[in-house]
Amino acid sequence: MGGFCPDNVDSPDAEHLAYCVKVFSHEYTPGTTRIYLRSTIEPGLTPSPGS
Repeated sequence: MGGFCPDNVDSPDAEHLAYCVKVFSHEYTPGTTRIYLRSTIEPGLTPSPGS
């Protein structure tokens, strides 16, 4: 598991990050790995996509 958020990325491109992203890997079966990405929206900071 790993991830990054706009406030902790040391890169000139960090200003373009709007949400935190988490990366997970899971060995689904021996020799087969799945990668999952999850982008989170902090409540109160960003309107939900449906609004």
